Amino acid sequence: MTEKTAKLLDKSTLYEGFFKFTLFKLRHSLYSGGSSRAFTREVLERNPVAALLPYDPVRDQVVLIEQFRPGAFAANWPSPWIIEVIAGIIESGETAEEMVRREAMEEAGCTVTDLEPIVSFFPSAGGCSEVAHFFCGRVDASNIGGIHGVDDEDEDIRVFVVGDTAVAGMVRRAETWKTNISNGARAERLRPDKRLADMSVRAAKVLGAEYAGVDILPIEGGGYSLIEVNTIPGWKGLKKATGFDAAEYLADFLLQTSH
Repeated sequence: MTEKTAKLLDKSTLYEGFFKFTLFKLRHSLYSGGSSRAFTREVLERNPVAALLPYDPVRDQVVLIEQFRPGAFAANWPSPWIIEVIAGIIESGETAEEMVRREAMEEAGCTVTDLEPIVSFFPSAGGCSEVAHFFCGRVDASNIGGIHGVDDEDEDIRVFVVGDTAVAGMVRRAETWKTNISNGARAERLRPDKRLADMSVRAAKVLGAEYAGVDILPIEGGGYSLIEVNTIPGWKGLKKATGFDAAEYLADFLLQTSH
């Protein structure tokens, strides 16, 4: 069998920013013998990445995250907010195992105990140098939830409380500290975790409010800071972001409790 060989004839950088595009001039051996003609290929050069599927064997649950992806936006996907596993770029001097443990805490606030490698592969070897290492990791999913990895973008959380229940939540994101929907902020769906829901219900009870919008900020370390309890909250953006009809829910609640 003919030995498989490839030879780099020349390369030049086409663009270098967050991504790097390089033009390679190559020649490689052929299965029929001899060598190919010289040809060029544009390659997206990226550092290796690692991905993690967090799994709680006690509850038989996996942990997934949801975040905005510009690639999905550019592809005109129905929603650019993608549900996915935890993943990130392996930094210099860092192993793939160290990276997924770090990213699990940054993206989902969970600690990985046991870690099992699954596979390493090239997601798009035809035009990208990125190699991906995929793992499954044991976690405790009982208290996982909330907002993580948001230090570089202004945002706040609003949880809607009716009676003793946190019935819906949304994250309001903006380019400035003003996160009002009426000022152009965008709303995204949020499923309040137990800690966030309990905090919101307790805050509403302090004011004796049967219906309230509780505004909260995520803080460093995965905690929350109460900002405001609004007893006459608007719900502009809530239905679009979550599908939850606050007006209908509130009307039903008032009819049931008025008897």
